[in-house]
Amino acid sequence: MRFFLSVAKVTNVAMVFLLVGVAFAPAGCQRDSDGKLVAWGKKKSKHHKKIVVPPEVAGTVAEVASLISGGDAPITGTGIVVGLDKKGSSEVPPTAKRKLKAYLTNEIKLGRATYNLESVTPEAFLNDHDTAAVSVDAVIPPGAPKGTRIDVAVSALPRTQTTSLAGGVLLPTRLHWDVGKVSENKYLKSLGWAEGTVFVNPFLDPTNPSDAPRYRQGVIMNGAKVVRDMPIRLELRKPNYHVCRTLQKRINERFSAPGRKIAVAKNRYNIEIKIPPGYRKNYRYFLKLLMHLPRTSGPAAYEARAKRVARAMLRPGANHDGLALVWEAMGKSILATVQRMYSSKNQAASFFAARAGLRLGDKHLAGPVVISFAVKPGPHQLLAIKELG
Repeated sequence: MRFFLSVAKVTNVAMVFLLVGVAFAPAGCQRDSDGKLVAWGKKKSKHHKKIVVPPEVAGTVAEVASLISGGDAPITGTGIVVGLDKKGSSEVPPTAKRKLKAYLTNEIKLGRATYNLESVTPEAFLNDHDTAAVSVDAVIPPGAPKGTRIDVAVSALPRTQTTSLAGGVLLPTRLHWDVGKVSENKYLKSLGWAEGTVFVNPFLDPTNPSDAPRYRQGVIMNGAKVVRDMPIRLELRKPNYHVCRTLQKRINERFSAPGRKIAVAKNRYNIEIKIPPGYRKNYRYFLKLLMHLPRTSGPAAYEARAKRVARAMLRPGANHDGLALVWEAMGKSILATVQRMYSSKNQAASFFAARAGLRLGDKHLAGPVVISFAVKPGPHQLLAIKELG
């Protein structure tokens, strides 16, 4: 009996300490069985809120991967503008002068009898007030393929007496990574070449002193050509060899040219992407198609997917542009489903279906529908005009 009484006392004491411990425990939170903090007084929900994937994303490349293109690539170079009608300058900073003299000798071939330029030395060329040493800057957009044309900013070098670049012509100038604007230590590889006539704002007032510095700056529209493909890759959100191989296969089935793979899986989470030759002049559109490409293929799967997109087009708040891109990514095989939407009473569905059809080559049926949107005022008029070019 004493033994049981002792046990009872111990048990009572333990219960007291347990209750006291609970009473003075931190009121904010406690740990659940998973070791995660749960708000005190709230039960852990057994049913997590389901994430709803938009229909234009569900089942596509974008659902499982992100497009990584490295961002904008700032490039720069030092060049020479000629034909300035004595508005140039003979002053050139020493470092730039060494580079430009080497450029004039090796690239322009000044001082070479072969080109009848033996009487013109690099020194004399730079001292001529018809010339000016300039900084040349441009930005290569993400994923731009070789051959892309980009605008160029040209400005007279500091501490020079150049008064105007208007009407001058930039000699071919090599452009490389702007090491002052990139976070990584890049090699100074040539990424572009720039040349052409410099355009200065025609609305500047030559009698206004505040406008004088702006005559030393100009632009060359489409003045540079990219000479290297900018890297693009798909990165899986969850590394998986099978998914990587599936994406590689699907992308190559849809976009690859004979003997040229567009997608190459490098490991279980990265896929290298090349811009197909047919999309080089419109590579941004290709990247949109790439991300909206369904991960399943086959006639039955495609037809079912095309019909689901058509139904989604009619729902309130639908992302018509994104849904139409799914159709466009699938290609001409689903055109019959798209054509049935041309006559939809839903104006947005009708327009975006017709636009998709036109992009898929259906000029005979889709063309008149897009034209009808272009000639009448409405929310899709400007888009229709832009699509018709």
